[in-house]
Amino acid sequence: MDTQTYQLTASELENLAKLCHNWRFPILSRGTWQEAQVTAGGIPITEIDATLQSQYIPRLFFAGEILDLHGECGGYNLECAWRLGQYAGQCAWHTIQNIC
Repeated sequence: MDTQTYQLTASELENLAKLCHNWRFPILSRGTWQEAQVTAGGIPITEIDATLQSQYIPRLFFAGEILDLHGECGGYNLECAWRLGQYAGQCAWHTIQNIC
């Protein structure tokens, strides 16, 4: 279907939302510890402030997987990375507005 999202009817959008919500991805296997992409490390959270700005370099913000944060498997680390990225971007924008 080549319909643009804004052209979908309310009923079609509801069906699409149900389809996405009920989409399942079976786990067929998992890799070994040696195949893990990242296991630990990153910038310690003690080196950033509440706005995710470096305590050592003004106007340098960090977010996502560069930080030394750990969470449960299952997408929680990715969700944290996305939310912190959005938050760091907003904080950086506000910081720049006050400087310029």
